[in-house]
Amino acid sequence: MKTFKSILQGFRLLRDVAKASPWRLPLEFFSVIAAVLNSMLVRVYLVKLILDDVVAGEFMAAVRLIVIAAVGDFILSAYESWMSSRFRPCDGVRLHERFQGKLYRRAAGVELRCYDDPEYFDSFIMAAKNSDSTVGKMIGSIREFMITVAEIIISGGFILSGLSGLLLVVLVPSVLYILVSGLSAKARVGISAAMNPQQKRMEYVKRVFFSKESAVDMRTTGLKKPLLDMLDDACDDAIRDGKKYTDRRTWYSILQGGLFYFQYISIIAVLAWSALETHDISVGDFSLLMSSALALGNNLRFFGQTVGELAEYGLFSEYYYQFLKLPARTFSAPDEEYRETRFQDVSFTYPAGTDPVFRDLTFRLQNHEKIAVVGPNGAGKSTLVSLMLGFYPPDEGEALLNDRQLTAGDKGYYSLIFQDSRLYPFTVAENLLLRSPRGEDDRAAVKSALGKVHMWERVDSLPLSMDTPLTKEFESGGVVFSGGEAQRIMLARALLQRRSVYIMDEPTAAQDPKSESELNRLFTELMRDETVMLITHRLSTLPGIDYIYLMDEGRMIESGTHEELMALGGRYHHIYTVQAELFSMEE
Repeated sequence: MKTFKSILQGFRLLRDVAKASPWRLPLEFFSVIAAVLNSMLVRVYLVKLILDDVVAGEFMAAVRLIVIAAVGDFILSAYESWMSSRFRPCDGVRLHERFQGKLYRRAAGVELRCYDDPEYFDSFIMAAKNSDSTVGKMIGSIREFMITVAEIIISGGFILSGLSGLLLVVLVPSVLYILVSGLSAKARVGISAAMNPQQKRMEYVKRVFFSKESAVDMRTTGLKKPLLDMLDDACDDAIRDGKKYTDRRTWYSILQGGLFYFQYISIIAVLAWSALETHDISVGDFSLLMSSALALGNNLRFFGQTVGELAEYGLFSEYYYQFLKLPARTFSAPDEEYRETRFQDVSFTYPAGTDPVFRDLTFRLQNHEKIAVVGPNGAGKSTLVSLMLGFYPPDEGEALLNDRQLTAGDKGYYSLIFQDSRLYPFTVAENLLLRSPRGEDDRAAVKSALGKVHMWERVDSLPLSMDTPLTKEFESGGVVFSGGEAQRIMLARALLQRRSVYIMDEPTAAQDPKSESELNRLFTELMRDETVMLITHRLSTLPGIDYIYLMDEGRMIESGTHEELMALGGRYHHIYTVQAELFSMEE
């Protein structure tokens, strides 16, 4: 019953296959018909007729049948060759786009709290690794299942009409083989599930070793040693966790092999005994019965294997559909004018955490206001941004936008400029628009945004101007911008989004004092009439700020204008004074 339920789960994938590739299932059905005709009619029954004609001395009749068999075999085999060499590989790309694309679109909207749950990553890896390949394999297994059932019926009919006692010799070992195959399939799924967490660690090590971002650390520090230790531990744990399943599969495999050879020898023995004792089997009948018995035995064994595979793919498909059911938020355009964001007595602890990040946190950002949230690393500043974007709900207190409960759908009000915002291996224009330009209006908007951040002359000097690809990951002619240039590109991207609020999270943290000063002047110039929230730990980077909140250990410990906080002579005054002295020394 459990196996049947798993198979039904897997069959749900066929609905998506039909949408992605309408011709795939009909052509596979024709492939089933061609395979059955070729195996049972051409290569079994026609061979019997040819042998009977040869024994009877009907050589011309035998030649005609040989020609028919050869032509039929060629046509049917050619169709299968076209399917396997041409159609299926191309169709596999369409299925990849369909199934992986759905996963990627869901992953882009999954609530951020899922990333704090290791089981989320395990489910995603299982779904992503196996969705498109599982679909292709499942279609292949369904095809083989249909061929198997058809050949079982036809070969069984041949045996019943010729030597019914031979059925018992075929059926008993095959039934036992089917039962063992089901156990083996469960063990195979168990191996994948047991090793998946360790596989994630192995993939991480691989990613870091080949990552450009880690290349300097790899060559100048002792990073290689702990990574290799992680790889060794992951491999050892994978072997340990999967051992009980691999041991089971070994014994199942040995038992399956024994059943196969017992059946094969038994078939030959029964046919030989019948031919010698009864003398009632012609050469053609002997060939037909031998081929039919072997085909029936193989197909019965393969039937069990195919059922096990379908159950296995059904279990994998369950990961796919479970992942698609994860809570997700989609982007929606704002439906009202932005007035304010307000947090009142907000407390928050990460889902996987134990200590609260915020305790009774209160702050306010109004339209056309510029505020700064400052404080040391670990104070909770970036977590505050995540709550503002609705990625997490507060545990206590109110997170409001325009006097209503703030949700993840409200992220359309905000444009983000982060320290670690990325440029992607697209063209310059595509990096700004985050899509391909759709005409001259888009290209004019890109040029205007680049001009505002003083980057148009630099971009226009590139070989393909705004159509020049960035990074060298896929294009040898790609351009790599400096840190300051990249920051300007990301600022231009934010301007093109035309959102109500600009949130800048440590936008100049990686810059030297001169570059930081230039970017600060640029921010001040461009954001003069905008609503801005600046997140930073460097108090010297606060030009044109209306109001400042000083955070530490999840609390707003001081707030006011720069002048008010300096006059207060408290924590802000101390940090600002120390940083200003260090900043002047760096200059």
